[in-house]
Amino acid sequence: MRVLSILRLTCLGLLTLAACTSTEEELVDAGTQPDDAGEVADAGTPDSGEPAACPALGQELQQGTGPTRRGDSAAAYDPACERVFMFFGDAAEPQNCNPAAAQFLGDGYTYDFRTGTWAAIEVQGEQRPLDRVRPSGAWDTTRNLFYVFGGRWRNGTAGAYTYLNDVWAFDPESRSWSVLWPLDQPGAPLPRMNTVMVYDEVGDRLLVFAGGRASGITFAVDSQTWAFDLETKTWSQIAQGGSQPTPRLFHVSALDTKRNRLWVFGGGGVDSFTTADDFFNDLWSLDLATETWSKVPDAPTCRNDAACGGAPCVNGTCNTPPPASRAAWSR
Repeated sequence: MRVLSILRLTCLGLLTLAACTSTEEELVDAGTQPDDAGEVADAGTPDSGEPAACPALGQELQQGTGPTRRGDSAAAYDPACERVFMFFGDAAEPQNCNPAAAQFLGDGYTYDFRTGTWAAIEVQGEQRPLDRVRPSGAWDTTRNLFYVFGGRWRNGTAGAYTYLNDVWAFDPESRSWSVLWPLDQPGAPLPRMNTVMVYDEVGDRLLVFAGGRASGITFAVDSQTWAFDLETKTWSQIAQGGSQPTPRLFHVSALDTKRNRLWVFGGGGVDSFTTADDFFNDLWSLDLATETWSKVPDAPTCRNDAACGGAPCVNGTCNTPPPASRAAWSR
């Protein structure tokens, strides 16, 4: 903003400013006001102090408090604004190891790492996803959007679950949801929960791997890898050839932008509800350029250094340095 003449104020008062009179006409571009120091404030600066690209999304919670207790939410990190977005979840708490009826949540929060505070997101508009548990979330660093995929929902505290395969985007600028892929529209992955999803900036797509549905005391799981093209709004199944991870759910993942790979670890199989023996500790990577999976070799077990060919045996594992071209576990 441009000030065409300088404002001089003569202010009278002992404890407070009782009166101020201008001794010279103030000519200021429209839309600005002088601040208490006599300088012109920028009218475009948000009151919250947030940068323009990081709009305030709702009421900030009191320091040291957070969202209501929950599990099975979807979350993602916005690196530009240094805050986490979290939506949905289940407020039910098991009693004596017995599952409780799900209490579905549809609210959202952000955690700002710069201020160390939570804020409740005040969503605008009528269009919004079903409340859900066990969905997956991802942050789009190109468009600054939060995505949610899948999960499960039911109307009430009893009865069959509805499994979901819809895709929604939350825009922090407008604080509103929009649907990118409707529920049960043909051409998408089967409805599922406990999958993993990441945003691939190079391919401008969402990547979804594995997941499943409950079937009595077992799970129906798969090891499919799907890509959702954010320009065309279409799904395609990828990485169908070669070695494949064991079908699973409850796994975790991370996107490696340096090597252009998706890493996946652990999870559970068909019988993981009833036995710990059906949980995994394997590590896989998906090469996003070739769309092929490869497994990181398991560390050999040992009782002493002699069993490791000279390498040290650490807690039952040979701590052998990996070849330069291969990834391997280390402690």
